[in-house]
Amino acid sequence: MEKTKTNDFFSEILVPCRVARRGLNLGQQLNIITEEVGEVSKALRNNEKRYRVGEELGDVIFACITALDMLGFDAAGRADVLHRVYEKNLKRGYIEE
Repeated sequence: MEKTKTNDFFSEILVPCRVARRGLNLGQQLNIITEEVGEVSKALRNNEKRYRVGEELGDVIFACITALDMLGFDAAGRADVLHRVYEKNLKRGYIEE
């Protein structure tokens, strides 16, 4: 994965939900992440359509991006963090290129 393409993607698509998190602290945001994971589980238990489960997983992703933003990571910093996780998973053999 090219780093420049990754940075562009994260800068343009994976943006934090700043309006939704106004007034929240990081602990509260982590609770939101937990709630969103619960919604994924519920959708799976209810045999929801694949698209619906995917949408709930997307909510988890955006909640995590928002938490990174709350920790002070700007778009480039978030892209860097995720790129490092990608590289770590690649080294572990979790990802095939």
